[in-house]
Amino acid sequence: MFGLALMATAPVMLTAAFAAPQSPADDPNAAVFKRVCGNCHTPERIVASRRSADQWQEVMENMITRGAKGSDDDLNIVFTYLMSHYGRVNVN
Repeated sequence: MFGLALMATAPVMLTAAFAAPQSPADDPNAAVFKRVCGNCHTPERIVASRRSADQWQEVMENMITRGAKGSDDDLNIVFTYLMSHYGRVNVN
């Protein structure tokens, strides 16, 4: 469910995520991130390390199986937020 929707929109989201950098606190998607992920974790714990798109998707799918709640739109917003501020891109 989430994986299929995410994979179809990942290139568009990644382009948007890197188009206009801003601080995580100023990002309008921060509220959705905190609402969806903050029920079980502190934001600092979640973003303690950078991850690639595949790694963030794996983390999110794992959290969904553990009971994380959010609409598909919410989950896509969280993914975009995580990639834009805490994504890791391997250049080699």
